[in-house]
Amino acid sequence: MEESLKNDTICPFCKSKNQCMAQVEEPCWCNNVNVPKELLALVPKETINKSCVCLYCIKSFNENPLEFKKRYAAF
Repeated sequence: MEESLKNDTICPFCKSKNQCMAQVEEPCWCNNVNVPKELLALVPKETINKSCVCLYCIKSFNENPLEFKKRYAAF
């Protein structure tokens, strides 16, 4: 099984650490970031509600959605 599918700390797109803080007492960084619905729609179904998208991928998508989609179209 692919690492990102069994590890909720890995971004489903770039496979880097997503720095998710959902399992700690401090508020997660994602509470202050707008995650576009169009980006969430691209998350592989195996990782929906199991793995968070990292800040780098959110920023990359926001800067250039078309390029992001091309880069991660295989997902």
